[in-house]
Amino acid sequence: MTALRNSVKTTNGVFFPSGAFAWKMQNENFLKDVDWLSELKLRVSFGQTGNSNIGGNAYEYYEAGNQYVFGDAVQTGSIKSQLENPDLKWETTTELNVGLDFGFLNNRITGSFEYFHKVVSDLLAFRKLNSLMEVSTIADNIGATQSTGYEFSLNTVNLTGPFKWNTTLNISSYNDRWKERNPDVVLAPYEKRRCTYPGYLWMRIRRYSANRRNSSCLHARFIAGTNESKRPERV
Repeated sequence: MTALRNSVKTTNGVFFPSGAFAWKMQNENFLKDVDWLSELKLRVSFGQTGNSNIGGNAYEYYEAGNQYVFGDAVQTGSIKSQLENPDLKWETTTELNVGLDFGFLNNRITGSFEYFHKVVSDLLAFRKLNSLMEVSTIADNIGATQSTGYEFSLNTVNLTGPFKWNTTLNISSYNDRWKERNPDVVLAPYEKRRCTYPGYLWMRIRRYSANRRNSSCLHARFIAGTNESKRPERV
């Protein structure tokens, strides 16, 4: 026998704005006479998305408990198995993206540059309660993360005709860190020391400070008929 009671406060009409802007600069008068320029487009987007994937863990939950004797009969009691959190909010992701697309020499040379900045706040997780509580955990908004990075790609058409030769170069860098962390979480060693992006050539960059350690990974791949990859060594 189970029972659910939902007294979690909900906010009607949750609003997550977003917008995007693009500017084809090659169509402007000051660039129309540049014959070798095929494309030059600036892109900017900003927006928020929400996540409420906490399932039924925001409800107050009762279930059948131990049996006991009351009078001449055996009765079954109920115990609280899950606590509600009336202050639980949506997990929110706020992201800014800036990009530049370019093409030269009738698009024989094309590429793009991308930059992003993403913050995930009010992370949905479980907070531990004191041992004297009848329930050990409760759903809560705990922690925030920040991700920044860039990606540069360059494509060239070197030869056309019966024998074709194209070249692609990709360089990207990502940096993920905690802005606010749940103090109950204990990270595994591989989560602290490694970034795993297989199939790329790697360079590891580490920075240390008095109260936190940031780690970023730089990788690049050059494709010209063959594609060799190397995994980073553990340190």
